[in-house]
Amino acid sequence: MSKDGKKTIKLDKEQLQKLRSTAEAAGVEIPGLIQYQPTIDLDEPVSDIAQQLGGLCSRQPIFFRAGNLVAVDDRGELEPMSPERFGSWVEKFVTTSRYTKERGEHAATMSTDLAKKILAADCFKVQIRELKFFFPVRLPVLRPSGGVELLQEGYDDQTESWTLDGLAYDAEMDISTANMVIDRYFGEWPWADRQLLQSEWTLEKSRDAAVVMSGMLGVFCRPMFGPGVKRPMAVVSGNQPGTGKTTLCKMMMSPVYGMPPEMSLPPTEEKFERLLESTALGMEPFLFLDDVGRMIRSNALNKFITASKHGGTRLYTQQTFSIDNVTQVFVTGNDLPIEANVKRRVIWAELFLAGEVQDREFKFEITDSMLAKDEVRSELLAAMWAMVRHWAENREHLSSFGPRRTIKSFEMYCRVIGGMLAVNGWSDPYIEAPGISGGDSESREFKQLLIAAADSVVSEMQEFTVPNIVNLARELGILEYYVGTFSDGDLPKKDRIRWGKKLAEFRGRIYRRTDGKFFQFARRDGCGGSVYPCRIADKESDF
Repeated sequence: MSKDGKKTIKLDKEQLQKLRSTAEAAGVEIPGLIQYQPTIDLDEPVSDIAQQLGGLCSRQPIFFRAGNLVAVDDRGELEPMSPERFGSWVEKFVTTSRYTKERGEHAATMSTDLAKKILAADCFKVQIRELKFFFPVRLPVLRPSGGVELLQEGYDDQTESWTLDGLAYDAEMDISTANMVIDRYFGEWPWADRQLLQSEWTLEKSRDAAVVMSGMLGVFCRPMFGPGVKRPMAVVSGNQPGTGKTTLCKMMMSPVYGMPPEMSLPPTEEKFERLLESTALGMEPFLFLDDVGRMIRSNALNKFITASKHGGTRLYTQQTFSIDNVTQVFVTGNDLPIEANVKRRVIWAELFLAGEVQDREFKFEITDSMLAKDEVRSELLAAMWAMVRHWAENREHLSSFGPRRTIKSFEMYCRVIGGMLAVNGWSDPYIEAPGISGGDSESREFKQLLIAAADSVVSEMQEFTVPNIVNLARELGILEYYVGTFSDGDLPKKDRIRWGKKLAEFRGRIYRRTDGKFFQFARRDGCGGSVYPCRIADKESDF
């Protein structure tokens, strides 16, 4: 009995260790218990030590991520776990000891060799949790019950994520205040649809602004989508340098992750594939390609965006990997042309500045250094959380906001993020852009090529050979990616095959010539090689 009359219970060391394990498993902290660390005898067999440490580490911030062992360091950052690091790292919550005749049982740091054996032991590895996401701030999660809440700091079993409460923000901001915040940060960009809507333009009617808002919400709501849920590539294009496209694109990522690093589009497909592979292996939350100056055409990128999992062979090894897709791609460029196969995987915002960049004036100028400030990030995080809460409270009435488009392969993402925008009164970001400065220029150039070929036909039908069509494209200065220039000479075999496959996509298509007559482009294989007949008719029904 204690002096104050309260009953006291004494526990031996073994009982304290059991209590500690039970408390940790339940996520409960017992004051004073931290000083009673379990002890691991380093003279035991490796398998016994590995089994015990695996159990103790199962509730600690050590994880398997993309097949590699990582742990959260004292700065709150993920760092690889190595045998050299492991010995001292476990001493934060375990006492490791040895017995010697001279000193008896005493504290001792495990050797690097022993740490290496423990980290390689199956009985240790099987007890370590997977980590799919690492969030630097608290973000919303949709629970199986249907409730929406902010992730707590630490590990979340449902999302297999680790969250740091790295930046405090107002979790009670009301929706009217949130709308004023968003209006301030979105109001002065030169959205291209201002030119179309003129005096009728408002921020809520702007499809371009809705695309950027959907990008911001998509990053903020990442825990609401499990690993492998596909998200479209977000593109911001400007009609000239200085429109603010790079800063605007950064604003989609900066509230959650701070200012993102910018990367250039690699010059070759092979180097691009390496970049995508390293991004996948790093389970990076985003890939930001800034100021892309040429057409985005990449089979590897197509697969990267729409695959639920990334697979391949690790560079310089024969080791294969299969990793959930957790990366979203962001791209900026001026008058950015984009291939049709990539375009259908994209949400696209366009900026159009009619005057000179140096003549612009702002009431509220947004810069990179401004977006990096904690108070700005906090304000935007609070506004987005208010929008998410408003959606959660009104989502059962979503049908009353009218039909919303979804993009094929990204249906779940579009339904959730598009629904949030609908409930909050925004335009549909997934409808076709009314006017894109770059866009699917490849399809337009192929159509231009076929019309030019048809315009040269003087009878009801004329056949074109591969060299004919290649030379015509070179004369027009289009489709250089496929045909090169006259200085390149004849197309190599692999390029002829690629060109033929692309032309085959237009087989049987019917268009109008410049004189109004119809023509049909077709293909047949003859003994002398491939030829492409072009038939002319006054009426479309004549074909």
